[in-house]
Amino acid sequence: MVNLQGMEGLSLTRLHLSLTRLHLSLTRLHLSLTHLHLSLTHLHLSLTRLHLSLTRLHLSLTRLHLSLTHLHLSLTHLHLSPTHSSP
Repeated sequence: MVNLQGMEGLSLTRLHLSLTRLHLSLTRLHLSLTHLHLSLTHLHLSLTRLHLSLTRLHLSLTRLHLSLTHLHLSLTHLHLSPTHSSP
């Protein structure tokens, strides 16, 4: 007769080994995805900081443009004023 208990034990051992390998593969996948998530989060933070810096630069340039426009307007007004015009 065939030893069924021995065959069942061997099948269960193989199943356990396969499930252990699957668990290890899934754990590695989880670790890789976690690392990817961390890298993407770091990239997002860097891009957010860059966006903030560019926004501040844009604001400064807008203020400069406004000041230069105001200066140009003042000089134009001075140039066109009757007290400044030649006889």
